[in-house]
Amino acid sequence: MSKDFSHQLPLFLDYSAHAQVDDEFNEFVGNQADRIFLNRGLTLVCGLRSSAKTQFIRALLKEARLRELKTCFIETNISHNPFAFEKAGTCDLVCIDKLNEVCGISEWELSLFHLINLMEDTKRKLILGTSVTPDNLKVSLADLGSRLRAGDRVYLGPFDDKTRLDFMRRTAKLRGFEISFDVGRFILNRSKRDMQEIEALVEKLESETMKQHRKVSIPFVKEVLRI
Repeated sequence: MSKDFSHQLPLFLDYSAHAQVDDEFNEFVGNQADRIFLNRGLTLVCGLRSSAKTQFIRALLKEARLRELKTCFIETNISHNPFAFEKAGTCDLVCIDKLNEVCGISEWELSLFHLINLMEDTKRKLILGTSVTPDNLKVSLADLGSRLRAGDRVYLGPFDDKTRLDFMRRTAKLRGFEISFDVGRFILNRSKRDMQEIEALVEKLESETMKQHRKVSIPFVKEVLRI
């Protein structure tokens, strides 16, 4: 498998209307699963609401079992268990929720790093749930931090400005250009905070930066987006 981890544009989902009815919710997750399972290796599920994120991850596990995949869920609210990671290494899909709660713990970080590499190398799927965007995780192991930042991302609504900014910058990076934090905040403060609009603005900036061969600066944004 290619070691270019930046291979899929971020996916943003707001499923609050579906989350009230189990059948509707399971159907919603099933419809998204093809895209999430499509690329092997690491995907981070980022959501402010812990319960919704956990529900989404467990629904993905259920969908995987319906597809006759061998699954494993590693708990983070217990002491580090190396045997759990050994078992995970034999599964088609591994899910770990509340990643942000074990970042900074050396045993967890080292096991996570090796598990990510194993799942990438063997073309299997690892899903990590976090209430903190990857760029803001407090990770001590530098190599783990780079792996987490490079993984595919699914953003679950509701969204705050940190998530919107992370989504904007990540989308731009995967389209081949950079949006700095300062430029991103400038755009957010002068536009609707709708994720679809943010995606459209990034697409427009991509087109113009290619045409004009210019970096995305605040003057450039003012000119292109007229904000």
